[in-house]
Amino acid sequence: RRAGDCEDYAIAKFVALRLAGIAASDLRIVIVRDLARGEDHAVAAVRLDGRWLMLDNQRMAMVRDSDARQIRPLFVMDETGIGRYQASPFWSEAGAALPVPSALGSR
Repeated sequence: RRAGDCEDYAIAKFVALRLAGIAASDLRIVIVRDLARGEDHAVAAVRLDGRWLMLDNQRMAMVRDSDARQIRPLFVMDETGIGRYQASPFWSEAGAALPVPSALGSR
């Protein structure tokens, strides 16, 4: 198993996007449960035009949060901290899908 690779990719994408000028408020690292594979996974997420896109090292395309039906977000991280995801099990049903971690509270 290549445990840990996804976290490295997610962090690298997050940092690269910040250095490219993407606002911190539009970036997250999300720890998700991959329901199809039965394992946890890390992805970077970026908000473009009001929609969240996943940047996943297991796929060669950006995936809109509303199309990510096989994953359930568990934790959300940004430059302010980390929090447990407490909204609906699927991003697309959660309104403002990826809240700021400080609003979630660290638990």
